[in-house]
Amino acid sequence: MASQKILKRAETLMKYTQEFLLDDDNEEDDDDPLEDDECESENGSNQADQEDGDEKAKETQSDPNPDPNKKKRSKNMRKTMKTAMDIVLKPFATKYKFNLGINFGLQASNQKGLIDDKNDPKPGTSGKPSPTAGDSGVRDEISLSADAQRIKTLEKENKTLEKLASKLLDETRNTQKHQQSLTITLETQKEKHQNEVKRLNSELTNAKESLEKMKQTNQNQLEESCRLKEELESISKEKGALMKQLEQKEDSYRSELDELKESLQKTRTENTELTDRFHKLNDDLQTSSEQLNASKAHNMELQQKLRVTESEKQRTNAQLNASNAKIMELRRAIQMYWAIGILVAATIKLH
Repeated sequence: MASQKILKRAETLMKYTQEFLLDDDNEEDDDDPLEDDECESENGSNQADQEDGDEKAKETQSDPNPDPNKKKRSKNMRKTMKTAMDIVLKPFATKYKFNLGINFGLQASNQKGLIDDKNDPKPGTSGKPSPTAGDSGVRDEISLSADAQRIKTLEKENKTLEKLASKLLDETRNTQKHQQSLTITLETQKEKHQNEVKRLNSELTNAKESLEKMKQTNQNQLEESCRLKEELESISKEKGALMKQLEQKEDSYRSELDELKESLQKTRTENTELTDRFHKLNDDLQTSSEQLNASKAHNMELQQKLRVTESEKQRTNAQLNASNAKIMELRRAIQMYWAIGILVAATIKLH
């Protein structure tokens, strides 16, 4: 019965261990913080495991992308491990006490048999029990053989449970390491979330201030809108008055425009007459221009002739000057001849 209970508990342990290893995060269980503290105190009883967990936590501290479901998985793991430990430790402790009792009983019975053999006074009967003692010895041997068989069975179960306990211990250590890394990651995430909350609070404060400024601006714009509406109404009234004035001015401008149109028609008629006169004068001017060109040509011919006459005059003047010079020379010669003749005559008279 005891072995069957142990086997049942071992099977239950394997079931919980498989659930622990193949956990797919389908369970949603909100654990009590006190229960989590108890699990942490039970799992943290081994100092070496804690040191290994610290080393693993230092290695995993630099993980930049932690899983958001790790906290929930850690709670489920702790609960599963606690249940498995409760299942394993109870039969293991019971079997350990039972083995100790059997071993102590066997050792005591063996020592008692040796003492009885040494103290037997009959040499021929040493090692041969009496009929009553033989029956009790046979029963003891049968009981001891059954106990030995049971001990062997329990030892095998003990080895199996030791292996399971070792495996469970390794998984517990890994769970502790994982839990410590999750704790560090959770603290890091908590710090990041606190910083994010501070930033969001700052943004919320800025948003509130901006909202107040927007409300004040909206109020100012509303007041400005009311003022502009009043101005628009006054401008509308002024516009009506101006429209009447413009209509009156339009009538006066239309009458003036009609007068200007009549004046323009007269001006166009006069302009037509002036244009005709201009064309006539232009024709006369063209005729005069042709006559002027002919006169200019005749004048150029006369100027050419005048130049020729002037050149002839200059040439004649040059000849006249030459003739005058010759006449002067002749006059001087004549005067000299006269003087010489007078001198000759005078000389002749003197002689």
